[in-house]
Amino acid sequence: MNRSRRVFRAMVALVLLLTGGGFTVPPVRADTSATVSVTASIGVEPSVAVSVCDDTAEFGSGLTNDGATPSGAEAGVSATEPGTDNGQGVFYQWSAQCDPGFHLEGNVDLSFGYCATQNSGASASPDVNLAQQDLRWYFVGFDTYAQWLVNSYVLADCSSSNFGFFFDVSELPFDQTLWLGLRIDDGDANGDFSSVITFNVAPA
Repeated sequence: MNRSRRVFRAMVALVLLLTGGGFTVPPVRADTSATVSVTASIGVEPSVAVSVCDDTAEFGSGLTNDGATPSGAEAGVSATEPGTDNGQGVFYQWSAQCDPGFHLEGNVDLSFGYCATQNSGASASPDVNLAQQDLRWYFVGFDTYAQWLVNSYVLADCSSSNFGFFFDVSELPFDQTLWLGLRIDDGDANGDFSSVITFNVAPA
């Protein structure tokens, strides 16, 4: 091969190397702006609930101030020891026969309240009623009249505001047994007792 041909081939190879073999590389380009879409939902939708596992409390019939065994009562209904002060009788107590008897849940702090309707029995006893604080509730049962009198929660009429408890969300869920107490004192007239208890919750 003569010298001129070798020089020509070398020049062609150099041109191919510099041009990428005939293909051009697009230049790197930076845009003048860029965007990011940001979305979020702040807080939580409040959700609170209360439930009881047994919605009927049948104390039975034949309740007396000295704690006679009632007939037709649900399992677990019993009378406390009689009170020791003048005029005091007994508390009949009922407990939910399921678990949990009482349940609170929520994803925020909540307020909790309770109330009951007035005695609406067909032949209502005039002496056993909410005004006398005869219907009460608690999370445990008691052996004596005095314990129910001192430790239990009194059920007031639902016509008044009844949100008296606060639960922090860290305390939820909250599960307990449910006990009701019905007081029969000396001299209480015969008759029926019928009431509906309502437990309420609302976001605090």
